[in-house]
Amino acid sequence: MTIRMYVSVCVMDLDRAVTFYTQELALFDIAGEREYKGSDRLARMKADGNVYLRLREAPQFGIALMKCEACAKPGPGPAARESILLEIPRVEQLFTRLSSVTLPSGASVSGALLSTPIGDMFSVIDPAGNRVNFMSALDPDRGGVL
Repeated sequence: MTIRMYVSVCVMDLDRAVTFYTQELALFDIAGEREYKGSDRLARMKADGNVYLRLREAPQFGIALMKCEACAKPGPGPAARESILLEIPRVEQLFTRLSSVTLPSGASVSGALLSTPIGDMFSVIDPAGNRVNFMSALDPDRGGVL
Protein backbone atom coordinates (compact mmCIF):
# COMPACT_ATOMS: atom_id res chain seq x y z
CA MET A 1 0.00 0.00 0.00
CA THR A 2 1.30 3.46 -0.91
CA ILE A 3 0.55 6.29 1.49
CA ARG A 4 0.84 9.88 0.37
CA MET A 5 0.74 12.94 2.63
CA TYR A 6 -0.76 16.12 1.20
CA VAL A 7 -0.51 19.41 3.03
CA SER A 8 -2.25 22.54 1.75
CA VAL A 9 -0.88 25.97 2.49
CA CYS A 10 -2.91 29.03 1.58
CA VAL A 11 -0.72 31.95 0.54
CA MET A 12 -1.29 35.53 -0.55
CA ASP A 13 1.27 35.48 -3.39
CA LEU A 14 1.61 32.15 -5.21
CA ASP A 15 4.69 33.09 -7.23
CA ARG A 16 6.60 34.24 -4.12
CA ALA A 17 5.62 31.09 -2.23
CA VAL A 18 6.69 28.80 -5.09
CA THR A 19 10.07 30.58 -5.19
CA PHE A 20 10.47 30.17 -1.42
CA TYR A 21 9.67 26.45 -1.26
CA THR A 22 11.43 25.37 -4.48
CA GLN A 23 14.43 27.70 -4.76
CA GLU A 24 15.20 29.22 -1.37
CA LEU A 25 14.51 26.09 0.69
CA ALA A 26 15.34 23.82 -2.25
CA LEU A 27 13.40 20.97 -0.62
CA PHE A 28 10.46 20.72 -3.01
CA ASP A 29 10.17 20.18 -6.76
CA ILE A 30 7.20 21.27 -8.82
CA ALA A 31 5.02 18.15 -9.19
CA GLY A 32 2.54 19.79 -11.53
CA GLU A 33 2.14 22.94 -13.50
CA ARG A 34 0.43 25.86 -11.88
CA GLU A 35 -3.26 25.25 -12.16
CA TYR A 36 -6.15 27.62 -12.46
CA LYS A 37 -9.54 26.40 -11.23
CA GLY A 38 -12.02 29.20 -11.51
CA SER A 39 -10.51 32.07 -9.59
CA ASP A 40 -8.12 29.76 -7.64
CA ARG A 41 -4.43 29.64 -8.47
CA LEU A 42 -2.75 26.44 -7.30
CA ALA A 43 0.71 24.89 -7.39
CA ARG A 44 1.56 21.33 -6.38
CA MET A 45 5.05 20.38 -5.21
CA LYS A 46 6.69 17.14 -4.13
CA ALA A 47 9.41 16.45 -1.59
CA ASP A 48 11.32 13.19 -1.19
CA GLY A 49 9.07 10.17 -0.79
CA ASN A 50 5.34 10.69 -0.92
CA VAL A 51 5.00 14.14 0.64
CA TYR A 52 3.17 16.74 -1.40
CA LEU A 53 2.68 20.43 -0.71
CA ARG A 54 -0.18 22.23 -2.40
CA LEU A 55 -0.07 26.02 -2.45
CA ARG A 56 -3.32 27.86 -2.99
CA GLU A 57 -3.47 31.60 -3.50
CA ALA A 58 -6.15 32.95 -1.16
CA PRO A 59 -6.86 36.24 0.63
CA GLN A 60 -7.00 34.39 3.96
CA PHE A 61 -4.19 31.98 4.61
CA GLY A 62 -2.91 29.25 6.88
CA ILE A 63 -2.10 25.56 6.89
CA ALA A 64 -4.39 22.56 6.71
CA LEU A 65 -4.32 18.93 5.75
CA MET A 66 -5.90 18.79 2.31
CA LYS A 67 -8.54 21.45 2.87
CA CYS A 68 -7.38 25.05 3.09
CA GLU A 69 -10.83 26.34 4.01
CA ALA A 70 -10.52 24.65 7.41
CA CYS A 71 -7.85 27.14 8.39
CA ALA A 72 -9.18 30.23 6.66
CA LYS A 73 -8.73 32.80 9.36
CA PRO A 74 -7.00 36.14 9.04
CA GLY A 75 -3.25 36.42 9.38
CA PRO A 76 -1.77 33.52 11.34
CA GLY A 77 1.69 35.12 11.60
CA PRO A 78 4.66 33.76 13.56
CA ALA A 79 2.72 32.97 16.75
CA ALA A 80 0.16 30.81 14.97
CA ARG A 81 -0.55 27.30 16.17
CA GLU A 82 -0.58 25.99 12.60
CA SER A 83 2.80 24.93 11.31
CA ILE A 84 4.60 22.51 9.06
CA LEU A 85 7.27 20.25 10.55
CA LEU A 86 9.86 18.81 8.19
CA GLU A 87 12.34 16.26 9.48
CA ILE A 88 15.46 16.60 7.33
CA PRO A 89 19.10 15.52 7.38
CA ARG A 90 21.73 18.20 8.00
CA VAL A 91 19.35 20.71 9.58
CA GLU A 92 22.36 22.74 10.74
CA GLN A 93 23.51 23.30 7.15
CA LEU A 94 20.07 24.54 6.08
CA PHE A 95 19.90 26.86 9.10
CA THR A 96 23.34 28.32 8.30
CA ARG A 97 22.45 28.83 4.62
CA LEU A 98 19.07 30.45 5.26
CA SER A 99 20.18 32.65 8.15
CA SER A 100 23.22 33.99 6.32
CA VAL A 101 21.29 35.72 3.53
CA THR A 102 18.27 37.94 3.01
CA LEU A 103 15.69 35.77 1.28
CA PRO A 104 14.21 37.52 -1.79
CA SER A 105 10.74 36.09 -1.07
CA GLY A 106 10.56 37.94 2.25
CA ALA A 107 10.70 34.74 4.30
CA SER A 108 12.85 34.87 7.42
CA VAL A 109 14.51 32.58 9.94
CA SER A 110 12.74 32.88 13.28
CA GLY A 111 15.19 32.60 16.17
CA ALA A 112 18.23 30.42 16.68
CA LEU A 113 19.06 26.81 15.99
CA LEU A 114 17.83 25.00 19.11
CA SER A 115 19.27 21.80 20.49
CA THR A 116 16.43 19.81 22.05
CA PRO A 117 16.47 16.40 23.72
CA ILE A 118 15.12 14.81 20.53
CA GLY A 119 17.10 16.74 17.92
CA ASP A 120 18.17 20.13 16.61
CA MET A 121 15.51 22.42 15.17
CA PHE A 122 14.72 25.91 13.88
CA SER A 123 11.83 27.76 12.29
CA VAL A 124 11.28 29.88 9.20
CA ILE A 125 8.35 32.19 8.61
CA ASP A 126 7.32 31.74 4.98
CA PRO A 127 6.26 34.67 2.75
CA ALA A 128 2.61 34.33 3.90
CA GLY A 129 3.48 34.24 7.62
CA ASN A 130 3.15 30.46 8.06
CA ARG A 131 5.65 28.81 10.42
CA VAL A 132 7.77 26.07 8.83
CA ASN A 133 9.74 24.06 11.41
CA PHE A 134 12.82 22.04 10.49
CA MET A 135 14.12 19.26 12.71
CA SER A 136 17.08 16.95 12.39
CA ALA A 137 16.27 13.30 11.84
CA LEU A 138 14.97 11.92 15.11
CA ASP A 139 17.73 10.22 17.09
CA PRO A 140 16.44 7.32 19.23
CA ASP A 141 19.51 7.70 21.47
CA ARG A 142 18.26 11.20 22.40
CA GLY A 143 14.68 10.09 23.01
CA GLY A 144 13.56 10.81 19.45
CA VAL A 145 10.77 8.34 18.94
CA LEU A 146 7.31 8.96 17.55
